[in-house]
Amino acid sequence: MAQIPVGTVIIEMADATIRVANQAFRAFLAEPYRDRPLRGSCLFDILPARNEDALIALMQEAISTDSPVCRSGMRFPHISDPAIAWDVESVPVFADQQQSTLLMLTFRRVRESAASSSEAIQERQQLTERIEEMQTLNDGLIAAIQQKHQFIIAMSHRLRTPLTTVVGFGEMLAAGEVDDPADRHMIFGDIVTAGQVMLGLIEDMIALARLDAGSLRLMRADISVADVLDGASERLDVLAASRQQRVVIEIPADDPHIFADERWTIEIVLKLGMNALRFSPTGGTITLRGRESDPTHIAIEIRDTGVGIRPEDQAKVFQGFSQEMDASKTGHGTGLELALAKRLVELQGGTITFESTHSIGTTFTVTLPKSGVTQDARLSPTSPGVIIDI
Repeated sequence: MAQIPVGTVIIEMADATIRVANQAFRAFLAEPYRDRPLRGSCLFDILPARNEDALIALMQEAISTDSPVCRSGMRFPHISDPAIAWDVESVPVFADQQQSTLLMLTFRRVRESAASSSEAIQERQQLTERIEEMQTLNDGLIAAIQQKHQFIIAMSHRLRTPLTTVVGFGEMLAAGEVDDPADRHMIFGDIVTAGQVMLGLIEDMIALARLDAGSLRLMRADISVADVLDGASERLDVLAASRQQRVVIEIPADDPHIFADERWTIEIVLKLGMNALRFSPTGGTITLRGRESDPTHIAIEIRDTGVGIRPEDQAKVFQGFSQEMDASKTGHGTGLELALAKRLVELQGGTITFESTHSIGTTFTVTLPKSGVTQDARLSPTSPGVIIDI
């Protein structure tokens, strides 16, 4: 006997906005509604008129009783066959601290003849499995929403400080309140630094967004570790000099080659190096070192003599906006660069780890495939270039 599809949709109770809908729900809609975007749409724009009041009553009862509520024989004018009756069940699945309630609605076609007991048991089991599956998806959705909310708040705080610097100094200059050339020179430098901080944050956000959207392109090829470290150190030297720090490069005599995207690998080392400079004291040393990790991988180490990472903070290192521990002493960090570096390393078949002792220093180790050893199954063997669309 063919299984009857169960249409499932999760909505926001406050305004009936659709958050999640499965294919079975879309399939039973009429054609004009089947192809329109469902996420973000109002449920009553999709299923209007005849049963709107009944649906609202069903949802309100489920919320008030905090338990599943079912109505049988409901009909909807905007589905593929309006003559078919449907069983509709409403289940409260989540209520956050702002009293934002999510409901899961399931739509099951009423059989023309009663099902046998065994069939009913089987269907209930299937429905239970579906509810559990949707609950898991919903938990993931809620976690993603909360993480995004925290991300936006943290990013707003991080942008506010340099933006306040730019606006404040700009107003002073515009009002002619700074006459001394040395003071003006210092203010211009602070404005440029603040602008660079904001630009770096925005660029990291864009890169992470492109990764999440699947629009970032990596071009992998055989590249020299020396070229990677030299490319990163050119920019790190400038930053280090302004803080009376220094950058040291250690490259094996045979100059190993890795199979990676040169631009983004330099960016990985640069971000880890900037993080090391940020959390190192005046006069500190940052060491960039290349070495063979194993017969198939090359390791790039970024070692600092900074404040290190406390054991209780180490689990959060690769989470965005996690660098709160000593940022007030060493400069402002966001952790975005570490989160982005980890994503970029892993997308190229590598790993990133670290060892740290608080008040002594930290060493990040990036391992990437050695040239001529590892082949990525995603690469086209007929392509003259090595391009991966992430």
